[in-house]
Amino acid sequence: MDKDIQDRFSTYLEENRVKERRKTEVRFTILKEICDFPKHFDLEMLQDKLDAAKYRVSRATLYNTLNVLIDAGIIVRHQFDAGIIAHYPHQKPIPIQYELRKKAETHYHFVCTRCRGIREVKNMPHIQAPGSNFTAEYASLCLYGLCNRCRNRIQREAQKNINQSQTNKSKK
Repeated sequence: MDKDIQDRFSTYLEENRVKERRKTEVRFTILKEICDFPKHFDLEMLQDKLDAAKYRVSRATLYNTLNVLIDAGIIVRHQFDAGIIAHYPHQKPIPIQYELRKKAETHYHFVCTRCRGIREVKNMPHIQAPGSNFTAEYASLCLYGLCNRCRNRIQREAQKNINQSQTNKSKK
């Protein structure tokens, strides 16, 4: 685990010492596992990783720790299906995703509305509001549409339907 992240979390917990923000071994174990994720992760992925390491943690502890890590500015929370639900209410929701703030540099998320795949594109220009007193730390933009695989599948299905329709007409 990155020493800087560990120190930052330790300092945050000391400065915000209340019952739900105690310094515990469990919290630092969860943080260690989070630091090992190369990209986004969700609660299930984190739970599976902890289970594989034979470290049993309740869901309540995971949720509480994730919220404390968000408050501490160590992780970022993403709800990618927010832009999909209104337009595609029949679709299965995308689980809430998290990532280390350190890895959350300015990037775009391309979210496929069909397969729910999420692709990140980094090295994007930094967004700055012109003439404002606001300084952006990072930006995360979600673009919704179809990935190449889904778009090609839809085109193949459409062509197959056209071919079947023409075959049925010629048989009559």
